[in-house]
Amino acid sequence: MSRRRFQHLCEGDRIRVYSAGHRLDGEGTFIRFLEDGDEDFLYWINRRGNLNYTSLDAINIEKIRHDCCDRDRDRDLD
Repeated sequence: MSRRRFQHLCEGDRIRVYSAGHRLDGEGTFIRFLEDGDEDFLYWINRRGNLNYTSLDAINIEKIRHDCCDRDRDRDLD
């Protein structure tokens, strides 16, 4: 199962989600992993408050460990 590589995540962790090296929707909050048939999904909320279901097949997840100035920088990039 592809979710094993993300076992360090806990509900409420701040994350960044990347696909092919590009960030999707900036950063957000990890909720949980979901399974639909034989496919695994990341269930997360972006900082705009939108719920997202993202397939784990082709993404990378970065756990944000320290709160710094990223939110202000990301807001300027939107």
